[in-house]
Amino acid sequence: MFKYTIKPLSAEYEAFMWELLYDNIFVARESGEADREMEDLPTLKVYIEEWGTREDDIGFIALDQNNQPVGAVWTRLFDSSDEAWGFVSKEVPELNIATIKTVRGRGVGTALLDAMMDRLAGKYPAVSLSVHPNNRCISLYKRFGFTVYREYDNALTMRRSVEGIEQSETA
Repeated sequence: MFKYTIKPLSAEYEAFMWELLYDNIFVARESGEADREMEDLPTLKVYIEEWGTREDDIGFIALDQNNQPVGAVWTRLFDSSDEAWGFVSKEVPELNIATIKTVRGRGVGTALLDAMMDRLAGKYPAVSLSVHPNNRCISLYKRFGFTVYREYDNALTMRRSVEGIEQSETA
């Protein structure tokens, strides 16, 4: 059995967040290795740059038994001036989640989403995300109650209500 712990995410994991974001984007599109110059794209920078400095930045990291990061989930609020790919409204945070390849299918993503949904309950009316239509994680998102909010050629914006959801006793 794979052992891991879920802890609050901090800015010290920024490099790991970039790795996850690259992998999530490019693996889903089956385009091979990520182009690290993508870091210069304003549409990606908004997800990570200075993460943890805004009061509304929320995140969790999964660490293995050696205290190495294996996955993370984080949210950030945007408004119409800096809206990102999964933007729904300025009251709805956008979620990013990914795990490293070696732990996929071992419950880490589910545990991260559980922690995030517990944390968001009662704080926001909904949460959104952007995902490539070929991404295998769509089934996970659907299990968590996400539905397609908007469709684009190469992306889906999915949304899930969190309003009125009771926080779990472990939060």
